[in-house]
Amino acid sequence: MKNITKTAFSCLAFCMIALSAFGQYCVPVVDVANGGGMGITIVSAANLNRTSVATEGFIYTGDSIIVAQGDTVSITVATEIGDSCPNNHIRVYIDMNADQDFEDAGEEVVTLDNQVAGTFTEDVPIPVATTTGIRRMRVMNKMIESCGHDPIDPCGLDSNAYHGEVEDYLFFVNVKPGIEDLKAPAGYLSAWQMSNGFIAVKYKAAAGIPVTLSATDLSGKTLFSQQEVSATGGDVSCMFQIGGEANRQMHLLLIRIESEGFSTSRKLLLF
Repeated sequence: MKNITKTAFSCLAFCMIALSAFGQYCVPVVDVANGGGMGITIVSAANLNRTSVATEGFIYTGDSIIVAQGDTVSITVATEIGDSCPNNHIRVYIDMNADQDFEDAGEEVVTLDNQVAGTFTEDVPIPVATTTGIRRMRVMNKMIESCGHDPIDPCGLDSNAYHGEVEDYLFFVNVKPGIEDLKAPAGYLSAWQMSNGFIAVKYKAAAGIPVTLSATDLSGKTLFSQQEVSATGGDVSCMFQIGGEANRQMHLLLIRIESEGFSTSRKLLLF
């Protein structure tokens, strides 16, 4: 069983049930090689920092990464290779156009071949024209061809069975913030709706300065309010839930951040 440690968001912790549409992504079939011990131990990107014990197999983690159009995301992957093969291939795929595959141009965002065990970091630009919303990121490590395997494939196809590990993550792309929103002590604000009443929010904050995040309906009723302080400053990503079916069926919310006399807001149309 994996022993998982996650970096805490500066907002409420949450649990989500994956959208049923994700069932259309290909599911790799992974076999355990003799001796085992091969797999992924760290995946870090944006707000995510996941550590685990190397375990061969396919894992849908349910963990999420939140970025905006035009961001450059530093992705770190650490792997172990076990005793069966001296090297492995490492791949990271992002379904940029959200068509539920990893086959399109530009979706193989990290390519590392013939690697020994170690930690690797690559900067991945998210194009401004990337489709907004939810999709998947897939992280893979696999034995190399000289150990009797086919070249690495995002669906794990291999005539001699896939040996390694595959991990899938939720990957959210939000709209590019406007230049006029880049202000201190709290900067650009963006928000979007997910499933089951969850609202995702991203904003920029100065270090050590309290920021109040709130959501109100058209009547001015406060549905959510919470004050946060970012120790390091920079991008803050969080999620909260609008409770109650009646609240979730409202058509419009006002999402606001306030800090030391500065405030900015966004209208969020619900569906």
